[in-house]
Formats: sequence, structure tokens, C-alpha cells
Amino acid sequence: MLVLYTFFIYLVIHLLIFLLIIGPYAVNGVPLRRVNQKYVIATSTKVDLAGVNVANINDKTFARTSKDISKGPSASRAELQKTVDTALSAALKKTPLLENYIKSKFSLSNSDKPHAMKF
Repeated sequence: MLVLYTFFIYLVIHLLIFLLIIGPYAVNGVPLRRVNQKYVIATSTKVDLAGVNVANINDKTFARTSKDISKGPSASRAELQKTVDTALSAALKKTPLLENYIKSKFSLSNSDKPHAMKF
């Protein structure tokens, strides 16, 4: 079994279970979303997030009603995605080759041991 992964940037922990992650969307297509910690493989790569403001993002940001499911992201969520993406893209450009690293995909097979790997 081969599993394909993509790199993303973890921003903050929500309710001790979920991680707030982002691609950024313009770089590798990962939108601003919450992900359970068990689906994440941590790397040693560090990104300076000083210019990224995520203080106003909470669980209500991701709440949906039955009407919202078929329409896609709301206008406020799309605007939030753009603001976080621009701040994060500026931080990515400060480190050489970091944007290419984030764009790349990697895979794990049954014989790979991710806990023993060093990224």
C-alpha cells in the first residue's frame, strides 16, 4: 500500500485534538483547515509565523449549516484564506527552497517506518 502525502504548515492547536493547518493554498492546494493530530507526520522544518495572525480563528470559523455544505467556502472564509496565505507566502520566501519543499509530495509504503525517519 502506497500512501501519498503533501507538506503543509501547522499554525495552532485547537481544543487539544485538532491542528490548524494551511498549505498555503496558492503553493500546494491545502486550504485552511483543522486536522486530527494522528494524521500528521511532524518534520524539523521551522517557519517564522510572526506576521501571520490567527487569533480570530476559532471553532465557529469552521462551523457549517446544512445549506453551506453544497455551496463551498463562504466569502468570509475565502477572505481569511487570502490574508493568511499572503502573510505565510512572505514568510516562505525568506527561506531558500522552502516553497519547493512545501510543493513536493512524498509517499510511504508498508515497509517504511515514519517514526524512524528524519525530515
